[in-house]
Amino acid sequence: MQKVYIMYGGPSSEHDVSVNTARNVVKNLDREKYDIYMLYLNKEMYYSIDPLTDSYRFCPICTNPFSEVFNSLGAESLIFIAMHGEFGEDGELQEILEEHNVRFTGSGSGASRLCMNKYESSKIVAGFDSLVVPEMKLVLAKDLSMDDVEFPCVLKPNRLGSSVGLYFVKNHEEFETARRTISKEFSLNTEFIVQKAIQDNVELSCGVLESVDEEFTLLPPIEIKPKKSDFFDYDSKYTEDGANEIVPPISIPEEISSDISRLARDIHRKLGCKVYSRSDFLYKDGKIYYLETNTLPGLTATSLLPKECEYIGVTYSNLLDYIIENSKGVS
Repeated sequence: MQKVYIMYGGPSSEHDVSVNTARNVVKNLDREKYDIYMLYLNKEMYYSIDPLTDSYRFCPICTNPFSEVFNSLGAESLIFIAMHGEFGEDGELQEILEEHNVRFTGSGSGASRLCMNKYESSKIVAGFDSLVVPEMKLVLAKDLSMDDVEFPCVLKPNRLGSSVGLYFVKNHEEFETARRTISKEFSLNTEFIVQKAIQDNVELSCGVLESVDEEFTLLPPIEIKPKKSDFFDYDSKYTEDGANEIVPPISIPEEISSDISRLARDIHRKLGCKVYSRSDFLYKDGKIYYLETNTLPGLTATSLLPKECEYIGVTYSNLLDYIIENSKGVS
């Protein structure tokens, strides 16, 4: 029986999202196919017992420091990465697993590192003729000033996900409020992207699945209509009923929807992603705008990728099987 170690938690700002992903993954894995263990990493980077392990086995080989656990895994084992954000999604964990020759789910360290850097990955994607990357500049938090902005604009950390630290700024007053908050919550040397806001748009996201034989399953885009804010922020993403999520989209032409599905595949391939990813887009006045690519899309109850898969008849459990069967941990 395949041994699956679900690794979740960690030190990132998306710790709670990771726990929710793990909760959904373990609930939907087939117990007759997999021998399941939980690897909960707390915010201090130590293994400990999480409430999820009340009904699932805590990994019996857990040791601290955390990396020593990987020396004990057999070749038949697989780490299901249910981590998000810093450490889990930025290539650092993937590099450690590669060094220990441990099989894991999703993209390798190179693609993970690249996609976590929104600025650098966007420059690569900007080479596609069929889409537009909104104008942007990279600024350290300590150097944010009015000189950098043309309203309306978006401020967002270069290497965080889940819309953590994302600000939509319409005027000088809102900019000053955002800058004060950033100075309290982030290191002065945190990289921020200052990006031109595309207003009155249709917000879209689109996943893609890639088999170990490099065959792709194209998914329909999902249209996002936040209910509680002007954009798809953290609360809209992770609060139940925080947004209307419509698959397939109803506010764009069918041919544009097909174009976005193909673009999600081409971007996945161009950035070196593996197994699964999800790219975010905007559509306005006949143009498709690219925002970013996620190498470990959320798998919570409110996440987008499972909803896209469900539309084409791939159940949540089928999706997990697919990810496990096609993950080789190759960078």
